[in-house]
This record gives sequence, C-alpha cells and structure tokens, in this order.
Amino acid sequence: MDDLVGRWFTIDGDCGIVRYVGPVSGTHGTWLGIEWAPPKHGKHNGTKSKRSYFSCSFSPTSGAFIRPVSRIIWGQSLLSAAHSRYSTDLSSIDFPQTIDGSRGQVSVPRLDIIAKFQTLEQLEILGLDTQCVFGTLKEDDLGVFARVHTLLLANNFFTKWTWVEEVVCQMPKVRVLDMSANPLYSPLSFGNKELELHEIRVDNSPHISWSD
Repeated sequence: MDDLVGRWFTIDGDCGIVRYVGPVSGTHGTWLGIEWAPPKHGKHNGTKSKRSYFSCSFSPTSGAFIRPVSRIIWGQSLLSAAHSRYSTDLSSIDFPQTIDGSRGQVSVPRLDIIAKFQTLEQLEILGLDTQCVFGTLKEDDLGVFARVHTLLLANNFFTKWTWVEEVVCQMPKVRVLDMSANPLYSPLSFGNKELELHEIRVDNSPHISWSD
C-alpha cells in the first residue's frame, strides 16, 4: 500500500490526497494519513500525540487519519476510461472463434479484441475529462493511442507532473495537453525530457500560480 502516498481519492463526496500509509501509535492496523481538500474537514497538521507522521500543504489543520475502506475511489486507468468513453458494448455480440473452411474448421483471430481496440487506435483527439483517470499505459497497450495529438485530461486524479510526463511520453504525437483542474502542484515541470508540446492548459488548477 506504500504506492498510495501521493494518490488523489474521493470518498462519500469528499476528496483529498494521501500523505502517509502505516501504523499510528496507540492503535492497531494500517491507517491512511490524508490531507482533505477542502481543508475544513481536517483535524491536525499530520501530528498525533506529539509524533509527526506527515506534513500538510493545503492548511495547518487539513490533516486526518482514515482507514483504507472499500468506499474510497482511487480512480481508473487511462485505458479503462477510454474504453468506457469510446468503445462499443461488445458483450451482446457473439464473435466466432472458428470458421468453416474447405479443409474443416479454422481458428480465427480474436475479433472481439480487434474490434475493441480499432476505434481507440483511430482516435486523434482523446477527451477524458472528469473520468477519475490516474496512471499510465501498460507496456502491451503503448500503441493504442499512437495517432492522438490532443489529450484532454481535465479534472482527474493526477497529482504529480512526473506522472503526466510519462503519459505524454507514451503518446509521442501529443502536441496539445489539457491538465486543467487537476490537483497538480507548482512548478510546472517535465524533468529533463524534451517533449514536443505546443500547448499546455492548466486552467482552474488550485495549486498552480500564474507565474508558472
């Protein structure tokens, strides 16, 4: 669960970011040290019983501890969101596994998989605003969005520019990127990699200043 640190989440209509995962003195089991957004839901600054577990960025009193319950929504992968947004429901289609040939039955390619990816591979503009997207593509899926030049990921679950950078590197033709209203922090940075982006939008991003 250590990979949850830095992750954005929602629960019961509220949202926040995970700052700590582990035990808390005087209790049993694993806790999530979180920072609520908006901070009015918080109770402290990451310190409990004079021990500091994490620090807060939103407000000195935006911190809290919660259990890792099943109601927490961690977001979905980019590919999963794309399937939900663009793909046709194939569950009712009976794709043949074999066909009758002159020498008997012949196995055919997995037409369901081909059909599922065909639409996505033709996309040039990928719009996944407000889809709770988090994460990058798996190695086997890197060619799915090879034609995408405009990537719209506003109001999702990205909290670090390194994650955004990896997504863009996986789609080398992307020239326009919209990361507006994501819980990203200043400075706007893509490390040492040279990306051929012509436009980056970060409108309504609460933790990025105009100077960035």
